[in-house]
Amino acid sequence: MKKILVGAIFVTLFITLVYYTWIYFVVGFVGYIIFYLIKKRNKNKQSYPTSLLPSKKNSEVESSSTVSVDNDSPIFDSRYQNIMLHRPQWSDFIEGDYYDAFDDSYHTPEGYKLRELLLLVWWGKTQKGRILDVRIPRYYYDRYHLNPNEVTKRFFADGLLEYNEETNLVKPTPFGKEVQQKYSKLWEIHSMKEYYANLDKEFANWDLNNFLLSRHKQKLEYYKASVKFYDEVARFLRKNYPKEEHDILYYQDSKYADEANIARLTELIATFE
Repeated sequence: MKKILVGAIFVTLFITLVYYTWIYFVVGFVGYIIFYLIKKRNKNKQSYPTSLLPSKKNSEVESSSTVSVDNDSPIFDSRYQNIMLHRPQWSDFIEGDYYDAFDDSYHTPEGYKLRELLLLVWWGKTQKGRILDVRIPRYYYDRYHLNPNEVTKRFFADGLLEYNEETNLVKPTPFGKEVQQKYSKLWEIHSMKEYYANLDKEFANWDLNNFLLSRHKQKLEYYKASVKFYDEVARFLRKNYPKEEHDILYYQDSKYADEANIARLTELIATFE
């Protein structure tokens, strides 16, 4: 009886295993067929010609998607392109650049660079002093390439700055005030907004009026060159591309604006001379 029971259980398990295995096989096979058909359909949608020589059908598609070129536009005219290549650039006429602020060519008897002494001038700009943890302006980092904290430590070590614990303020020492006063014009050079100046190139012979007069004259030449440029472009368009009315008007108005700038700047220069 025991053997019969064991045999029945074995047969039952075997039949069950075969039955469910068959079901899994059928389901898996059908699923694979469906997956294959979907993949083949997507591949047909995204297929590309392998030949470098386009077929007639592909040529028709490409030609229909080609961007049309407006032959009446001056931007494809080599004469117009040549005129635009000679547009006056500010940097070709006006000296100075925001990041050309120093070159460390000036050597001070105190052993500091001028850009470092500019930081000392900043510390002493206020009468009451500055708090110890004040935020130092970013231009000392990105324009003058300083580590302001390290330079400030040197100022303390060399007796140029002192700290008052009661007020939490930093101020120049008497010696520091002398040095600050000696290099105070660095702040004027640094603070130029319309024209940028180089500390090391300008410090020795700094004169604000002479500096402005020189830059105004350079700017005047820039405006004169711009007027000629705008006039040339407007005349070219008027002669060869009269339909470009908006561009013609733009260059005409730009010419008139710079002619007005020339008149104002000429009067300003006269006040310096």
